[in-house]
Amino acid sequence: MTQSRHVRPDHADGFFTLGGSLFLILLLTTAVYADKGGKKAIALETTPCYEEPRGDLLPQTYLGSNDTCTVDSLVVDSSGTPWFRVIHKNRALWALGSKLRYISAITEQTLAARTEQDQDKFRRLKVLRQHDEWPRRIKNAVRAGQICLAMSGDQLTAAWNEPLEKEKLFILGIGDCKCWHYNTTDKKACSVIVQNDAVIGWSMRE
Repeated sequence: MTQSRHVRPDHADGFFTLGGSLFLILLLTTAVYADKGGKKAIALETTPCYEEPRGDLLPQTYLGSNDTCTVDSLVVDSSGTPWFRVIHKNRALWALGSKLRYISAITEQTLAARTEQDQDKFRRLKVLRQHDEWPRRIKNAVRAGQICLAMSGDQLTAAWNEPLEKEKLFILGIGDCKCWHYNTTDKKACSVIVQNDAVIGWSMRE
């Protein structure tokens, strides 16, 4: 916590009275620190981070758009510009407060879900790059995270990842088959019927 003193200007030429003596003070930055209790924040755009709360320094690193960090203190400089001391990847640096926004617990859950979806999309695209020979309709379904009839087991796994469970079934009129159980992104249960390594149908339930 920075200790601050209040001084009264006696002249407009930069001389101040302090303890009966005259001092010429070169005022670079006046800061007021406030503990923010380690609140989570998100970068609204690509944000440079500095070793000190000063924009005339070279950035040490950058927060990417939508990157999250922890804010442990706030500084307001002499021009009224707020700076956040942020903790990101175990480093403590300074970033402009206007570039960040505090996030609530609900927003944090949304971001976590978005990150999981982005990771799953990256996984699907990686698989597609390895299987250019797949039919276009299959590749389009996998890219969108959807399933379709006649998908093979590998293609089903590419679209929806590994199932929660696989079980062997005998369905009257169909014969021996396998049932792959999933939970969809909207929290519905889906059972996909696979026979001879091809998707022949599925059912959804709440």
